[in-house]
Amino acid sequence: MRITITDFKTVILIWVVTALPLYSGGVRWNSSFFGDSYRDSEGQLLDSSWVFYLGYFSNTFAPTRQNQSQWAANWVTLDIAEYDPAISQFEAVWSNDGASSGNLGYIWGLNRSHPNNEWILMTNDSWIVPLNSELIPDVNWETSNASVFVVGNQAEEQIFVTEKTVGEPPLLIGSQWLAWMFEPTEQNDPQVGGWDADPDNDGLSNLAEFAFGTKPQVADTVQIEVVIEEGVFKFRSPKVRQVAVSYQGQVSSELINWEGGFGQVVLEREEFSSLLFRDLNPILQGPRFARVVVQLTQ
Repeated sequence: MRITITDFKTVILIWVVTALPLYSGGVRWNSSFFGDSYRDSEGQLLDSSWVFYLGYFSNTFAPTRQNQSQWAANWVTLDIAEYDPAISQFEAVWSNDGASSGNLGYIWGLNRSHPNNEWILMTNDSWIVPLNSELIPDVNWETSNASVFVVGNQAEEQIFVTEKTVGEPPLLIGSQWLAWMFEPTEQNDPQVGGWDADPDNDGLSNLAEFAFGTKPQVADTVQIEVVIEEGVFKFRSPKVRQVAVSYQGQVSSELINWEGGFGQVVLEREEFSSLLFRDLNPILQGPRFARVVVQLTQ
């Protein structure tokens, strides 16, 4: 008996699949995924209070070191990304708004609570906001590709350094803060993303969290500091720098009727991260209470 053994060869087909670009004319913007290091001018690593802004300057305004005090008035915010110090990274995707195409884009890193007013502002001549079209792929702007640093610098490969500056950060309006803090489905749920909502159940509404610089997903407290000077009742409240909110100090003797405004309470001094109010009413016998009422201005 003859047995014939036939060799069979298996043909393996390898399909190489690459990620298809997204189409909408948006911008995918981020720091490098390969271990960038971000430090301030004192050599300290940036912490989670740092935020990066995607945007551009309107009316053909060109930012320089000499006109930093005018930046905020000419800046247009497109998107906001929180910095994660654990991985030295931020990333976000901005969907084209249909109105910003053709502008030179910038990435502006800042910390509203930093006492030294540290910034980094970078761009690249190729960072032009594309057309808003389903036929146009999203572009990618990565900080490692920045070629121009208006303030701050790239000290060496993968090391970025902020710089002490003058001027105010860009105005943060309510809709931008909500988009930064909540997913779209959360924003559409008034019990989560509404201004009166309190998703972390800490007694602070989202509006209060916005005004006092706390996070709506983390239980926080806000302290009002009472100061008595020569028989005058004063109180100090925290605030956030350059946010679209008004703050009004009010006083009461029984927690029912509150008095504020002209002839009752005045703002005696505005400090970097706080407001000092003074009660114009004489202190009588009995308790005195203070609160701060906040309202959106934009």
